[in-house]
Amino acid sequence: LLAKWALPRIQSVLDRRDAQVKADLDAAQAAKSAAQEAKRAYEKDHSQARDKANALIAAAQSAIGTMMATEQTALDAKLDDEMNHLQATITGRMASFSLAMEPEVNAVASLIVSTLTGTKPDDATLKNSVKLALQDAH
Repeated sequence: LLAKWALPRIQSVLDRRDAQVKADLDAAQAAKSAAQEAKRAYEKDHSQARDKANALIAAAQSAIGTMMATEQTALDAKLDDEMNHLQATITGRMASFSLAMEPEVNAVASLIVSTLTGTKPDDATLKNSVKLALQDAH
C-alpha cells in the first residue's frame, strides 16, 4: 500500500517542489542578469553624462578665458589712451606753467646774479639761460 499509493504521492510532491525551486532559481538568475545589465547601462550613461559635463565645463572655461583676454586687451588699450591723454595734459600744463613763471624766474635769476657778481646780467643771455633751464626741467 505504501509503495503503490504513498510513495508516488510523496515523489510527486518532491518533483513539484524540485521544479518550483529550479524555476525560482532560474527566475532569480534572470533577475540578477537583468540587474547587472541595468547597472552596466546606468554606468555607461553616467560615464557619458560625466564626459559631456566635463566637455561643457572645458568649453565654458575656454570661452571665459577668451572673453577675459579680450576684456583685458580692451582695458589695457583704454588705460594706455588715458595715460597718453594725462601725459599730454601734464606736459601741456608744465609748459604753460614754465611760460607763465618765466618772467618771475628771470627776475629772481637776475637778482641772484646781481647779488653774487655785483653787476647786472645781460637780459638776452639771462632770458636764454632761464629758458634752457626751464626746458631741461621737464
